[in-house]
Amino acid sequence: MPTVGRSISELEVGQTATFTRAFSEEDVKKFADLTWDHNPYHTVPAFAAKGRFKKPIVHGLLVAAAFTHFGGDFFPGHPGHAGRDGIQKAGLPRRAGDLHRGGHRG
Repeated sequence: MPTVGRSISELEVGQTATFTRAFSEEDVKKFADLTWDHNPYHTVPAFAAKGRFKKPIVHGLLVAAAFTHFGGDFFPGHPGHAGRDGIQKAGLPRRAGDLHRGGHRG
């Protein structure tokens, strides 16, 4: 986990921050329970095997939620940071264990 917080004087135009994360099957299960989204494409391997991705896929909103830590961890208390110039390549759906890379550009 990165060091929490940056002051305005530490920021420069064009700086970037990136992270890599792999979501586990347990992460997917907890997200499904929390959101009540038990779509079998996410949670039932036998059902997902019949679909075009052949294995359960991670909820898209779980992948997108990985960005929320940028505001709180890197720029707490600074207006205008939330979601601005977030970098995320959606690409194909993620499966449990796949690496996901995201970032933020200032």
